[in-house]
Amino acid sequence: MRYRGFPSFGEWKTYAVDTKRWNQCKAGIKELEISDDILRRARAVIQDAVSAPLCNPKRAVKRKPELPLFKATCKALMREQGLVSLPYLESQLAIYDHVMDFAVKNKKISQSWILKLQLLLSRPTTRSRSPSGDRPDERVIRPGRYKRSPNHLPRKNGETLVTAPVKRTPSEMRKYCAELRSKAFLDAHPILQASYAHYALVLIHPFVDGNGRIARLLALAFVYRTNLIPRLSLNKHRRKYLLALRAADAGEFQPFINLVQESAIEASSITKRSILSAMKQAQITRHGTLT
Repeated sequence: MRYRGFPSFGEWKTYAVDTKRWNQCKAGIKELEISDDILRRARAVIQDAVSAPLCNPKRAVKRKPELPLFKATCKALMREQGLVSLPYLESQLAIYDHVMDFAVKNKKISQSWILKLQLLLSRPTTRSRSPSGDRPDERVIRPGRYKRSPNHLPRKNGETLVTAPVKRTPSEMRKYCAELRSKAFLDAHPILQASYAHYALVLIHPFVDGNGRIARLLALAFVYRTNLIPRLSLNKHRRKYLLALRAADAGEFQPFINLVQESAIEASSITKRSILSAMKQAQITRHGTLT
């Protein structure tokens, strides 16, 4: 099989988005009037965790009376890792800043930005020898660099999705960034932007590791720009996520676009409930002032 390339955005933008439901969920977040404060509060909680002595989870989440929504996020992060290291929490803060800076400032995508994100996502690794000791092991992750060996994706049905060849990866990434910088893309609905940015990157699969996470963070960034949704759990329902990706592989893009939209609407609803609950607990008025 040969690499078939990713679709053009011109083809992708012809698919449908439920704009009525999207506008409703957008209005639901905006009406809270304190949603612009999300970034500052979220970063404050993560920063507090970073500065907590010994990175003890029980102490890290109690130092400041921030929104429970982000306390819960920080707790979940630390529960996953146990007593996590300071460098790990600092790396999460760096990833957060990198993605949100891109989203909030409406920056245009670039290869250097994507390479830096992959570097931030990857833990430091060292070059290692193969069992024979005569060459570096190709499986070792080299952060911030494109892949140097094929990484095609096996499917449960026995087939293989062929990703971009190693030699074509840089040119495919240039093409990818050009699509995401085009006027057609920048003028498009955020759901079409998020779904396309995600799917095309996964199809190229430019890195040894982190392709799915980078794709999901990009989708989140494009959704956040217009609707201030600080989360997007595309693989929460993993079976639906994988089935939608497989449909896209077969040229049926609508199921994946629908999945991104449903995930965004669900995240919007959860975010609104969490903020309302936090406002009640913190006795914050609808105008963001303390009662």
